[in-house]
Amino acid sequence: MDDENLPQPIDQTVPSTPAHSEPPITETSGEAELAQHMELLSEGDESAVSTESAEQLDTISGDANPQDEPPSDELDDTLPLNVNAEARINDTIISRDKLLSQEQKLVKLDRLLLTEGIHLLVILPAVGTLMMFMAWFNLSSSPEWWLNSAEGSLGINFATATSLLAFVIFVGHLITLVIVRQRYVVTHKIFRLETKRYRLEGRPLESMHGTSTLKNHTSGVIQQRNMAIGLVACLLIIDISALWVSLMSNIASTLVLLATSFGLFSIGHHLVLSRRPYNASERWGLIDAYDPPIHPATLDRVWTDLLTTHMDPRLASQFEEFLVQFNSSLRQGISPIMATERFLALHYFHREGLLNTKLFRNELLKIIRDETWESIAHHSVFDEELWTHLLRRVTERVPAFFRLVERLRSKLKNSLNDMNQRELIFDVDMENIVFDSANLFCLLFNNSDVERKVVIRILSPDFRPSNFSFTCALKPGKGIIMSSDNSIEGVMLADEGLNLMSNLLDMGTFVWQTLLPERLGEATVTIRLEEMDGDLISGRQINVRVRSEYNRRLSTGTGVLSFAIGIIVFASALLKQFGFF
Repeated sequence: MDDENLPQPIDQTVPSTPAHSEPPITETSGEAELAQHMELLSEGDESAVSTESAEQLDTISGDANPQDEPPSDELDDTLPLNVNAEARINDTIISRDKLLSQEQKLVKLDRLLLTEGIHLLVILPAVGTLMMFMAWFNLSSSPEWWLNSAEGSLGINFATATSLLAFVIFVGHLITLVIVRQRYVVTHKIFRLETKRYRLEGRPLESMHGTSTLKNHTSGVIQQRNMAIGLVACLLIIDISALWVSLMSNIASTLVLLATSFGLFSIGHHLVLSRRPYNASERWGLIDAYDPPIHPATLDRVWTDLLTTHMDPRLASQFEEFLVQFNSSLRQGISPIMATERFLALHYFHREGLLNTKLFRNELLKIIRDETWESIAHHSVFDEELWTHLLRRVTERVPAFFRLVERLRSKLKNSLNDMNQRELIFDVDMENIVFDSANLFCLLFNNSDVERKVVIRILSPDFRPSNFSFTCALKPGKGIIMSSDNSIEGVMLADEGLNLMSNLLDMGTFVWQTLLPERLGEATVTIRLEEMDGDLISGRQINVRVRSEYNRRLSTGTGVLSFAIGIIVFASALLKQFGFF
């Protein structure tokens, strides 16, 4: 990717557009709803309720297995449109719930025995391949210990016994692959049913960022499982052929070697193409299958933009629904944007142990009405468990942001007077060790009584983009850090400074830039804070190390080695069969 193809945030002026915009809230009567459905049907592509369009959309999205899709339901013209649409939505929900129940069982089995837990997906092909190699090595004669013990009673030589054992092992491996494939097929179906449901409800999921990418990802995983099943099926055919023609024949040696090579291919395929498991039965299950976009922008709503950027399309759409309910529960006079930011920040502080449950409840009840506490704090989707998983995942992906927030909290707690004496508060952070991409965060806060414009210039020859700048218009924030009565909107500073920090994040400017490394090794990023005329105000230099992830590198390296050995064994078998050695 060239520099010019990347989004270049040159001389941008805050604020920026949030990652996921909130849908407008409208009230419609029954006639308006009927008219809306009529309008949806009259559209050229009939994407709202037309089954044919849905199937065409599914074909474009790259589904690997059309036969695995749920049967399409035909439109019943005998029913009113609104009744029919509601019935189809209910049918979709029923089908989805059945698949969710099936997926939950498959996920438990997978976590216990297959992909995680015992790791049968790795152990079975490794043991089976070892058995095949032992059979080939002992084709001419059985080991002495086998001759003296088992061969006389069983009536088969060592090579035949190990080949049969390998056959049984790989049959078991084939079953595990089919189970894992079925798990991801069910997940793929659930996501497509959810897409269909949202489309029928008039708010298509395709409008959310990353929907097509997520569909392609789930389809690609199924294709990979199909390839793995094909490799093992070829191995079983070759192995049974070797047993059929008798292992003592000349061609049997070639067949056993070929089967061994396919076993090595199966191991290499799994190690090289293995990905983080995901599911749709857990509310946060699709986050691991979703890759957030490159983010070259300022954060207008810090917590909202940060979290929604890392939400998968389904979860992001559910979050928009939650915001509608959350905004309707606010106390009179509370800004929805401020309340959402405070709500998300409180969840983070509560997770970090900075707020106990009682204090968390008291702080939240300052922005929502008492009677709405249960519906918000124990929401059917966005409850404490989901916020814990989501915040943990975001912390893993962008640790620099949370380090910066924690450093700000520490300064407010221990050096409040020193911070109050500064006219401009400036801080930056970035990952110390970079793998696929780096996330640079810059915080600016204007602690004066006049508006100020500054330029943030970021320079790095080791990353892309290598030279860019942001022009930031900073609102005056004099008195936010230390007011005359030592309180912030009635909240005393003794409460860990959390309310003060929330105000700083609300009034300040956050810059978030994704950087793509050019090479492995040591890298340097220079951040300059300048006046509009180019005079330097402050500057930072961050030294990082770019490297590949160790576990990923180890898995890929082992898989490539397995592929290489398999190719050598495969070529040796063919050369031996044709008499080259």
